Amino acid sequence: MAAEDKNPMAGQNQWSTGLFGCFSHFKVCCLTSWCPCIAFGRISEILDEGNIKLKKLTQYQLIIFIERCAVLSASNCVWMCFCFSYTYLTKLRERYSMEGDPCEDCMIHFLCEGCVLCQEYRELQNRRFDLSLGWDGNMARQNASVAMMPPPAMGGMSK
Repeated sequence: MAAEDKNPMAGQNQWSTGLFGCFSHFKVCCLTSWCPCIAFGRISEILDEGNIKLKKLTQYQLIIFIERCAVLSASNCVWMCFCFSYTYLTKLRERYSMEGDPCEDCMIHFLCEGCVLCQEYRELQNRRFDLSLGWDGNMARQNASVAMMPPPAMGGMSK
């Protein structure tokens, strides 16, 4: 299926898929279910536009999160995870001018962390990002496609 067929709402102020559309893209569903840290890392890199300072901050917070998860109970791990990850839902909504508010984002992440990570991942894919490439890879791909476009056709010779 062509990319245009997958994302009829890309560029609009609406979600291209629903919150509970997890199974519409099985690979993304598996990634966000079994490896949410990888999915979240990819989402955050795109939304942070590859900012090195933010990468280091995210890596630092991930290390602290893992250390605390080893010590704390599972409920505390869930609490720490959604408290940080919901801010990226807010960033995504604000970037594409979608309706909602930070309180709503926080509650959605608290109640449906896996579903909302899957929705965020699909949304960025539908807006033509290949999350596995990261920010730099997407920018290189975008620049290559612009550079490879043929020049506009000129009119024939005239007197």
